[in-house]
Amino acid sequence: MWQVVKTVQSALGRRPPSGSESEDEGVLSMPMTAGQSRVLFPDEFLEESPPSAIPGRPALGRALRVGGLGAVTLLVGIGLLRLGSVIGSPAPRSAAVAPAEAPIVSPQIRLDLLADTLALATAAFDLRIRLFQTHQMQCPDLARGLVLVEQRWIAYNAARAATGVARDSARSALDHSLYASVDATERQFEQSKCPRP
Repeated sequence: MWQVVKTVQSALGRRPPSGSESEDEGVLSMPMTAGQSRVLFPDEFLEESPPSAIPGRPALGRALRVGGLGAVTLLVGIGLLRLGSVIGSPAPRSAAVAPAEAPIVSPQIRLDLLADTLALATAAFDLRIRLFQTHQMQCPDLARGLVLVEQRWIAYNAARAATGVARDSARSALDHSLYASVDATERQFEQSKCPRP
């Protein structure tokens, strides 16, 4: 290939400076001076190295590219293996509490827990009604809040009847407070004009 280029360059060097090839021959027309040389097809020269290049250089560059590609492939493979081991490994299991070791909850504590969840449900409904009034919540969201309050109220009353806990003044005050909260929730829902769930 280089001999062809040298032959063409020497042939072009003998032509007068105003000479130019036609585009039909595949060469752009340009005036040339006596000392200039011209590359005819630059794309062809990318495949081969010039004769002055150091022998072994292309092999070294190729070896570096292959080595770099191999290193990247190895790192990606290790990363995928680590990811697979993390995803595939079972989650650590917490020691299951045996039924005999489970703490026994007294009826009084269970009733207090149900009272607390009912109070949280009514407080959450108050927040929902405020969001509904500012048009940040819709009727279905408000209806879900009402259903939650009613479920907690039914669970509390069923547990209170089943436990047979003595009704002292503190328990009566708590019952009245919870009933007032549930009643206020019902009234607020009716005022919203939303369809009942």
